[in-house]
Amino acid sequence: MDSDLVRFVSRRLLEGTLVVLGVATLVFVLLHAAPGDPLTVLSEAPQISPAALERMRHSFGLDRPLPEQYVRYLGRLVHGDLGTSLTQHRPVTAALADAIPNTILLALAALLVDFGVGISVGIAQAQRAGGKRDHVLGVVTVVLYSTPVFALGLLLLGVFAETLGWFPLGGSVDPVRHGALSLAGRALDQLHHLVLPALTLGLAAAGYTARHQRSALLEVMGRDFLRAARARGLPERRLLFVHALRNALSPTITLAGLAFPVLLSGAVLVETVFGWPGMGRLAADAIGRRDYPIVTAAAILAAVMVVVGNLLADLAARIADPRLRSIH
Repeated sequence: MDSDLVRFVSRRLLEGTLVVLGVATLVFVLLHAAPGDPLTVLSEAPQISPAALERMRHSFGLDRPLPEQYVRYLGRLVHGDLGTSLTQHRPVTAALADAIPNTILLALAALLVDFGVGISVGIAQAQRAGGKRDHVLGVVTVVLYSTPVFALGLLLLGVFAETLGWFPLGGSVDPVRHGALSLAGRALDQLHHLVLPALTLGLAAAGYTARHQRSALLEVMGRDFLRAARARGLPERRLLFVHALRNALSPTITLAGLAFPVLLSGAVLVETVFGWPGMGRLAADAIGRRDYPIVTAAAILAAVMVVVGNLLADLAARIADPRLRSIH
């Protein structure tokens, strides 16, 4: 393997580790800075005695000094122990194992929508820059980018699920029919439930991707090598799709890694609106219940996904543009 690539990946992994550690520390401090603890709500239940509450606090380590809780928390984290959910009474890894596949499926589908629509619209705008089509699509991309993701989700839900009845109102599968369907039928059932959440999350990000791709294409199309190719009589479509697009895709590939934070933060709202049983909804419920282990684990996992996404995007950009390989 190229020594420059090894150094590049090693440095990014070290930086990513520090980022994840910083996120874990910040979330731990913020959660414990709030008044009370996860067992405070139980103190209002008459059937639970103060002595029982104290025993529960001791078993979860909530009665120890905050620095000691932090050190024990980091020690468990280093060994891959994310703790036990205070509300679900099972290992956090088990709770995340149920939610993560759904979130990854939603994120991948949203990425396809985001970059499929965004790149296509950006190309359509660049073909007729300054024309009527460019202006109309420009307005559409601004509207998409500025619309809150939960508002777009509620709009799609109201029109295509409640009014037209084309898609289900929520969930990831039909709880009644799913188990009795064939393998292909179960896949189609989940795809049917996936369409609206993926469109909501993907279209909200596609507006920015389209504007980014349009700007990159227009910048490339003004370079000398394209002017020379145009002077030689090459067709405009070949100039755009073969020469300009290949050079303009590099910054868009990098944008794919930066899209992960947007998708992960938006997934919390989208999964809540559509009742999608993913990591975002799990984290939102855990925040309401002050389930520290699940909240911190979800934040750490989100940070890891962001770090990995950015690393993969940088590697893809280095492959697409050889000039970047000299940048360490």
